[in-house]
Amino acid sequence: MTGFGSSRWNQFLGVAIAITHIFSANYALAQITGDRTLPNNSNVTKDGNTFNITGGTQAGSNLFHSFQEFSISTGDTAFFNNATDIQNILTRVTGGSVSNIDGLIKANGTANLFLINPNGVIFGENARLNIGGSFLASTASSFKFADGTNFSATPNHTNAPLLTVNLPIGLQYGSNTGNIQVQSSNLQVSPGKTLALAGGNVQLNGGQLLAPGGRIELAGVAENNTIDLSSKGFHLGLSFPNDGQRKDVDLSNGAQVSVIAGSGGSIAINARNLNMSGSSTVQAGIESGKGSVDSRAFDIDINATEAVTVDAASVISNTVQPRAIGNSGNINITTGSLTLTSNGQVRTTTSGQGNAGDINIFARDTVLFDRMRSDASTGAYTTVETRAVGDGGDINITTGSLFVKNAAAVLARSQGQGDAGAINISARDVVSFDGVSFNLANISGAASSVGSTEVANAIGNGSTITITTGSLFVTNGARLIANTFGLGNAGNINIQARDRIVFDGFGLNGYSSGAVTNVESTGEGKGGSINITTKLLSIKNGAVLGARTRGKGDGGNIILNVENLEAINGGQVFTTSFSSGKAGNITLNVTDNVTLAGTDSSYFARRERYTPVIVPNVASTSGLFANTSDTSTGQGGELIINTGTLNIRDQAQVTVSSAGSGIAGSLKINADSIRLLNQAKISADTKSGAGNITLRSHDLILGNNSSITTNATGSNIIGGNINIDTDVLAAFVNSDISANSDQFFGGRVIINTQGLFGTQFRQSPTTDSDITATGASPELSGTVQINTPDVDPSQGLVQLHVNLIDASQQIATGCNGNQQQTRGSFIATGRGGISPSPTQPLMTDEVLTSWILLAEPVQEQQQSQRTDSVNNLTQIVEAQGWEINTDGEVVLVATAPTVTPDSSLFTSISCSGVSSTTIN
Repeated sequence: MTGFGSSRWNQFLGVAIAITHIFSANYALAQITGDRTLPNNSNVTKDGNTFNITGGTQAGSNLFHSFQEFSISTGDTAFFNNATDIQNILTRVTGGSVSNIDGLIKANGTANLFLINPNGVIFGENARLNIGGSFLASTASSFKFADGTNFSATPNHTNAPLLTVNLPIGLQYGSNTGNIQVQSSNLQVSPGKTLALAGGNVQLNGGQLLAPGGRIELAGVAENNTIDLSSKGFHLGLSFPNDGQRKDVDLSNGAQVSVIAGSGGSIAINARNLNMSGSSTVQAGIESGKGSVDSRAFDIDINATEAVTVDAASVISNTVQPRAIGNSGNINITTGSLTLTSNGQVRTTTSGQGNAGDINIFARDTVLFDRMRSDASTGAYTTVETRAVGDGGDINITTGSLFVKNAAAVLARSQGQGDAGAINISARDVVSFDGVSFNLANISGAASSVGSTEVANAIGNGSTITITTGSLFVTNGARLIANTFGLGNAGNINIQARDRIVFDGFGLNGYSSGAVTNVESTGEGKGGSINITTKLLSIKNGAVLGARTRGKGDGGNIILNVENLEAINGGQVFTTSFSSGKAGNITLNVTDNVTLAGTDSSYFARRERYTPVIVPNVASTSGLFANTSDTSTGQGGELIINTGTLNIRDQAQVTVSSAGSGIAGSLKINADSIRLLNQAKISADTKSGAGNITLRSHDLILGNNSSITTNATGSNIIGGNINIDTDVLAAFVNSDISANSDQFFGGRVIINTQGLFGTQFRQSPTTDSDITATGASPELSGTVQINTPDVDPSQGLVQLHVNLIDASQQIATGCNGNQQQTRGSFIATGRGGISPSPTQPLMTDEVLTSWILLAEPVQEQQQSQRTDSVNNLTQIVEAQGWEINTDGEVVLVATAPTVTPDSSLFTSISCSGVSSTTIN
């Protein structure tokens, strides 16, 4: 070797090995030594692998111990040989070393054991507890007592007065706070007792913390803080100040925190950040085969000031296990942000006899559920499992914004005898359900969703889904679902958004985005309703709002209260019956505009590849549909639209129909304006009768092969009725209004309008714009009745004289251009006899003679017969002259006064002081 002799290298290597050996030996031969700071000091004797700890200072039922160091090597035991009347053993470590515990801690009786070491505590793989009471390990600097005294582990305070008989009421943390680590340890306390770890940072790397029916507390505490010790029910617990600073709690590599037992059991985690990964679990509930009707598990409470992250198959759960009896507790999460990813779950479940608890999430900023992997179920779930008897819990989420992505879910489900829980989401800003951004086509039911479902053979009801937010986005195949497969009713979907609601597109796996309520084939209960309130509701690119029934129960209704609605590029709102159940109704209350336009170019390819469960769309066209299938016996639903403007264009439809044996529903539209363009359609076609249309508007315009139809097909099926009440009806380019029947009587068309343009009644359809009620034969034709005002503009007028006066004699003599004088003027102002629209009469700008408003007799047209009638009208005459009223104004009059040519009005033609005369 060069630059470093071999002998010196060997010497250096030997020193390094020796140092390593020394440090290893120190860890392996870790000791428990007293510090001689108490009135009665702690005595430590070694007997084989056991450290016998006696002495200490007793004050009432409290026993105080103080150690210079406190560590237990692998296979060793620290035995606190206390008297049985001791209730609390309070232990401090005053030296500067971390406590490494890789053996057994043991105490007599039911005494609680408290251990504080400000430098930190590490529990190794072989660490165990064998104590009858609760166990608390903390990196606090001192215990606080009610009488104001402290039992401190810091050097400057170890000799302070102590020996209080009071119970400790708090933990005081100093300027340097050590951490607590659990390295694959299995720490368990007796049933009903508390196991608490209060750092610094608290890290669980594998291992178990068990307190059957008791309480587990994990707390990350920052420097210079105080937390209180208090009673949580029957258990010892920790209480944090609202403004207290915190540190992190981490669970990784399969770490397990559990209080499952026959009854009781609660968990509290307080931190700045809670991170769970690697299939770690936090669980409470009623243990399998245990419990009674009075048994109840307590809550899991998580409070993280910044964030909670549950990742990689980690789970927070509160359950009633199979064959267990009792109710599970709730899961309460309060944080800045909550993130569940890659099979991360929060769930409450009942698989036995008892109710599942609620999930309550309060996140100041955001909640994110992201599946991220095709083999993972991610989200929040409350479930009544098969053969369970009990109700599911509610899911309540309150946050700034909620994001559910990549087939993650918020689901409340009942498969047993009990109601599914409700889902309540309140987000200040945004709720977003986004479908899949990678291939999940082979995963059943893979779509981001929020759902309340009651499944086959279940006895119970689905519950309501309620979303309140600023804006809601449901995209890329995400869905809001409320189903029933059993005897109970499906839940409702209620959405209220301050600004907008958008349902858009479909996922890579074919799922249409949307909100759907279903009565499935085994369902006998009623379908749920969809109720939406917002400013703008947008349904586009194959997205849907739907309520279907495939079972005996009736389908749900859809009620939309919005300012503007658009369903474009295949966007649809529908109710459908595939069975004996009646299809639901659709009601639209839209203050401004309804726009329906276009088709979904992906529809046919998706329907060929996927089932109707995945692609529930009625057709490729945009529109509103209340219909029945060809296999149904149930009735079709009604469709009611109240709006300002209804625009239907580019093949879009508004349809009530029946393809089965049940009758079609009716369609009613009340609008200021109705426009149909480019093969747009309003229809109530049927194979089983009924199917009527009522339209009321100021104007109704049809263009470019658009239509309004109540056509009937099938034996003995009469065409439906069409009733139109509008000021102006215009139809152009083969746009038809028809109530035809191909095998029976035509229907009835009644039109009340002030103006009819571009169309007329015909016996049968033509290539022009027609109004027809054609039957199977001329004898079976229906009725067309067109009622319009009967006005003949040539009647009631007076022939005017051609030359009433000599106009040339009425022109004033012009002024001399050299004179600095102004010229007089005569001005008449008015509308010039032109009305602003065809539907408005001329205003009655009165002079001395009042205008006369004409009565409006109607003209009726029934098939080819026409009856006209004209009322005797008072003649309207032209003004014959003018007069000057008492105010000096010139007014026009019906009867000319005696004319005096040399009247003073005309004799002075001097330009001096000529005035202006204005007639309004």
